[in-house]
Amino acid sequence: MTSVQDYILKNRDMFELVQDVRDNPSGTSTSRNGEHTMLNYGKILDDMINYLEGFQSYKRSGEKKYKHKVITSTYGFYNAMFTSDKYRKNITLSEFASNNFKFVEKSKKLNTLIKQMRKSVDNEVLNVARISENQYKKLAKVNRDDMKIYLWLVKGKSISDDLREFYSDNTSPVMHKIKK
Repeated sequence: MTSVQDYILKNRDMFELVQDVRDNPSGTSTSRNGEHTMLNYGKILDDMINYLEGFQSYKRSGEKKYKHKVITSTYGFYNAMFTSDKYRKNITLSEFASNNFKFVEKSKKLNTLIKQMRKSVDNEVLNVARISENQYKKLAKVNRDDMKIYLWLVKGKSISDDLREFYSDNTSPVMHKIKK
C-alpha cells in the first residue's frame, strides 16, 4: 500500500463528513464565509502527475542528459509547491467540498503512477517515487488540516490551538481567510 492509499483510507470519515456538509448544509455556519486562500490541490496534483509521467518518458527514452540533476530538480520543484503563490487559490467555503473531491480523484491517479514506479529496479526511478510519496505526505497533512479548519469554520468542530494559529498565519500552507 502506498502512502496515498493509506491517507485516503485513514481519512475516509473526514472526507465523507466534508461531503455531507456540502450535501446537507443545515446547521452550518456561514458567518465566517468570505474568501479564503488555500493550496490549489488540483494544480499541485496535476503538476506532480505530469512531472512523473514526463520523468517516466525520459527514462523510457534511455536519455541520460539530466542524470545528475533529476533528484535535485525534483526536490526544488516539489518544495516550491508550498511557497509559490501560483500553487494557491482563492475559494469560498461553499467551494471547499468540490475541491476536496478533486483531491481524492487526482490522488488515485498519482497513486497508480507511484505504484508503477515502485516496481522498477532503477534507483533513480525508485528515488523519484520515494520523493513523490514524501511530497504527497506533506500535501496530505495540509489537506487534513484544511479539512479540520473547514469543519471548524462551518460546523464549529474543535481544533487545536496550533491549527487555529496556522489559520491566522498567512505564511502557513493551510487555508486562511483573505485579509482585506
